[in-house]
Amino acid sequence: MVDVGGKAITAREAIAEARVRLGRQAFVAVRDATVAKGDVLGTARIAGILAAKRCAELIPLCHSLPLSFAGVEFVLEPETASIRIRASCRTDHRTGVEMEAMTAASVAALTLYDMCKGVDKGIIVESVRLVYKSGGKSGTWRCDEAQDLPPRPIGDPALLHGDGSPTAFTEAVGSAPRGANAAMEAATGVGVNTPVAAPGAGARLGAGDDPRGADPAAAAVTPPGVRVPLAYFAQVAELAGRRADVYDGELPVRGRQLLAWLERRHPALAPAGRLQLAINQQHARADDWIRPGDEVAVFEPVTGG
Repeated sequence: MVDVGGKAITAREAIAEARVRLGRQAFVAVRDATVAKGDVLGTARIAGILAAKRCAELIPLCHSLPLSFAGVEFVLEPETASIRIRASCRTDHRTGVEMEAMTAASVAALTLYDMCKGVDKGIIVESVRLVYKSGGKSGTWRCDEAQDLPPRPIGDPALLHGDGSPTAFTEAVGSAPRGANAAMEAATGVGVNTPVAAPGAGARLGAGDDPRGADPAAAAVTPPGVRVPLAYFAQVAELAGRRADVYDGELPVRGRQLLAWLERRHPALAPAGRLQLAINQQHARADDWIRPGDEVAVFEPVTGG
């Protein structure tokens, strides 16, 4: 290993990407969340994050780094039946996180193949590359196609969850779905290749009881065709008979209103008021607001000790 003990500790960031070329049948199955093996994009995201955290165990001469952030996002590209993967990593250390980001993108791509190989064994994983790095003696580097990346720090909530403005990835490589789960947005038709305008000209919702935003009373009318992706887990998925769904009613909407909608849509979930929600991977209360661009997970209360 290279001795980095004499280097200065600086903030380090890296973004890598990979592309997975699916056949049309596999692409449609991912888009419609009908792959028999389960949640393709959610599984690939977790696999990529875990890979970033264990990069030093996979690449023998890499240093073991304490990551302060690791994330994986997806963009579905219907024209080519492809999925583009973007992996981001950040640390404060003496060496960079380029390998962590590239490992995350690679393993997420391989996981996509594993999840979909039952549909099409001819899936192609390609174009694994670094697109951005910053920090350290060499400073900032961008690939030719990403000269504007990133306009805000990796790990900024605006990049992860969307605030009405394009994400760093959107600005760097063209229009893309925004949000922490861009894949789910694309898979369900929410903002495919068109960032959804946030309510109130970019204002955040839920002043007072919703730490994610400003007053929803100023929210704009929900744009036509905007839907919120829903992910069902465990018993909820069994009772609903599916793992994924979309909410296409009025937005913004409070969590309790969404639960009431779920009970009408899937009577087997009654009483839905017992169910728990997570909005953008953060546990939510019944009074929290759900807005265009959000993703929502629905699950049974968890108990235990």
